[in-house]
Amino acid sequence: MNNELRQHKTSDKIKWWLTLIAFILIGVTITGMLLGYIKPMTREEEDIKQEQEIDLSNAEFKTEFVNAEGIKLFSATPMTYSQRTNTATKTIYAEVLPSTAVNKNVTWSVKWESENSENVSNYVTVSPNSENQTYADVTCYAPFNGNIVVTVTTQDGGYTANCLVTFVGVPTEIIIDTNVSNNGTNYNLGLGGTYTLNVQPNNPFYQVGNDYKELEVSLFANGTLTIGTYNFNYGTGTTEGTWEWENVKTVSLDTILDKFITMSYENGVITLSTGSKELNGEYYESYYSTDGGRTKYYTNKVKEINTECSFGISIREPVSGVVRVINLNLDKTIVASVDITENLLF
Repeated sequence: MNNELRQHKTSDKIKWWLTLIAFILIGVTITGMLLGYIKPMTREEEDIKQEQEIDLSNAEFKTEFVNAEGIKLFSATPMTYSQRTNTATKTIYAEVLPSTAVNKNVTWSVKWESENSENVSNYVTVSPNSENQTYADVTCYAPFNGNIVVTVTTQDGGYTANCLVTFVGVPTEIIIDTNVSNNGTNYNLGLGGTYTLNVQPNNPFYQVGNDYKELEVSLFANGTLTIGTYNFNYGTGTTEGTWEWENVKTVSLDTILDKFITMSYENGVITLSTGSKELNGEYYESYYSTDGGRTKYYTNKVKEINTECSFGISIREPVSGVVRVINLNLDKTIVASVDITENLLF
């Protein structure tokens, strides 16, 4: 009887331990499953947070956006300038996060990044748009040293994002100084002459940074025309002489551009040289005759102008992307140069 009792108690202990071990294994399994579920969620939340805090920059205005949880800053438009006020302006946009936020009102402010006794508004101001306060115009009035900070703050939660503004002398235009007759867009050149144009990048502050001094200059031509050899055959006997076209072909004007204008550029100076003929129905590249002048040949003579033809120059500052394009007009009535071969005595 005692043996049976001891065996029964021993059996109960084994069952109890086995049950306890089973519960432990189940607990470990459930914990592992939960950890495997929670960790990806944590990584996903971190990815979202990192995406919200990504820094943005805009090379054209040299601004650096420092964003925080709850709000972001973007550059909304390219820089513009006013000749009337000699100022440069760039619009920036504040995005309140999350997109479902009910109160998206913000306030804007501007200050020096480091201590400076000068009035910051003499150099940079920020003006919220009256219809949508999340848009604001950042305007520069004068060159400055150091950095200026534009800050946007959410009215709900007090989240902030900063825009660091630095003056680097970004050009806003390309100016041309020349004696060539022009109206700002069209420049008139005489035939058989040499002309110079002084070109340089500029901005409202007349202070361009060293990173913007190199220009890319190219001469171009647009349009197509039909050319060929125009010859006169004097005939024989009673046959009258006739004019005939040979080797007729359609070409782009840029393929014979050097017959009219050539260009060189160095250190801000464009030098143009013009040929001796205008582009019209009278143009030909060369003339020769045979048979004592009875047979005549005009090579590459213009038979017909198919599409509107024009010459021009493209001037580009590659870092800022500022471009200026001008038209070149050839006019035989313009005096290209005057030679004086005798001394004048007074």
